[in-house]
Parts: sequence; C-alpha cells; structure tokens
Amino acid sequence: MSYRIDIRDALIDYLSEEFGGADINEVTDEDSYSFSVVSNGQRYFLRVMLDGVSGLSADMISDAMQSFSVSQTMRSLGDFPVVVTQSGCIFGSP
Repeated sequence: MSYRIDIRDALIDYLSEEFGGADINEVTDEDSYSFSVVSNGQRYFLRVMLDGVSGLSADMISDAMQSFSVSQTMRSLGDFPVVVTQSGCIFGSP
C-alpha cells in the first residue's frame, strides 16, 4: 500500500466539510494519512491507515468515512486519536 495524494485530498475535503472553518494540518506518518483538526478551540486527531482505504477511489472516501461515523466519533472523543482501519473506527493507535 502506498500513499496517494488523491486520497489525502479527499480526506481533507471530508474533514473540511464536516468541520467547517477548521484548521486542518497533515501530520507526516509512514503508515497512514494523519491529520490534526482544530475547530472552535477543540483539537481532534484522525489517523487513516493506508490499508484502511486500500481499494477505494478518492470519490469513495467521503461515503466510507460517513459509513464509519468518523466525524461523529471524533467529536465524541475530543482530542483522543481516532484511527480508521479496514474494520472501521477504533480509538487510539493500532
């Protein structure tokens, strides 16, 4: 599995839509697409494992994140990391 710019961009678009006006920064990681999100003074962290989105095209990312309730999970956990794997959302680091 390799890092793909189109997937990264689709994840940023998803986060921008879900957290309107948020400051979204990519965090360098070899095994995942990782983002720090600051919205209304609250900090969130999302880590999407490369294998968690393997086989998906960029236009499938938003639906996949919605099906895993990613933004809702991020909001409920606050600054505790949310990780997306092939199985869905988990908490903490895989």
